[in-house]
Amino acid sequence: MREDVLIRRIVVALDASRHSSDALRAAIDLARQTNAEIVGLFIEDENLLRLAGLPFAREVMSSAVQRKFDAASVERSLRASAAHLARELQRAAEPHHLRWRFVVARGNVDEQLLEAEKDADLLVIGQAGRRSHHVIEPGDTAVRVAAQATKTVLVQHPVLQRNQTLLIVFDGSPRAWRALNTAAKLRPRGRGELVLLTPPQEEIDRTQLDAELQLWCDENQLSARRVQLLDLDVKHLVSLVRRHHACGLVLSGERSDYPESAVRELLRQLSCPVLFVR
Repeated sequence: MREDVLIRRIVVALDASRHSSDALRAAIDLARQTNAEIVGLFIEDENLLRLAGLPFAREVMSSAVQRKFDAASVERSLRASAAHLARELQRAAEPHHLRWRFVVARGNVDEQLLEAEKDADLLVIGQAGRRSHHVIEPGDTAVRVAAQATKTVLVQHPVLQRNQTLLIVFDGSPRAWRALNTAAKLRPRGRGELVLLTPPQEEIDRTQLDAELQLWCDENQLSARRVQLLDLDVKHLVSLVRRHHACGLVLSGERSDYPESAVRELLRQLSCPVLFVR
């Protein structure tokens, strides 16, 4: 319970998409709360470069005009994108006097992100994907990284929620306390309510847990209440998030590791950021 959570380095995945801009804004806000260094990571996709090397590769423009899709043009485009994103990071970080770095890596996007998160205290990625029937489908990279990462990952959603209620899956384990302390670090003091979703576990001493939670709330100047979870499945979690109009969901605890299929459905159904705490 008393273990302090240090967030010294935040890595944010950057590309030319709108979801990347959402992730950058979230990372800047979190860096301001924690005084962490922010590292912008731009990955040159080796699959794109490999495709550009094929003799039959063509790029189809919006006007239906085709042009040759070659490695040299892709390299130029990647360099231009990197320079633009570095300037965007600088413009976002410097007004707040944040420490920042911009890093370029080349390789498989998923693998590079999973490698980068090992040296970070927090990885921030956009949900990416596409819009289908009024639902934002999560991108494959967001799903894989959220499911496989060994460190804490925030998947940022483009829809901003006005409500300040944050839901946290909390089973009283050391990992759950770490999630609670992480949430306290990432939220302004005195802002909003924490709703702790407690799974049905006979071994939990709920009286002692409530006393420890009250002490924690007093020390962190936060308001929290506990709600009994009936189940940890995705459908039940989504229902609770919607019922509370929550601004975010924090997954933690010893039973909160979900397979990629469940992570995909969770991100697909929710219209708020999801923080996966490890």
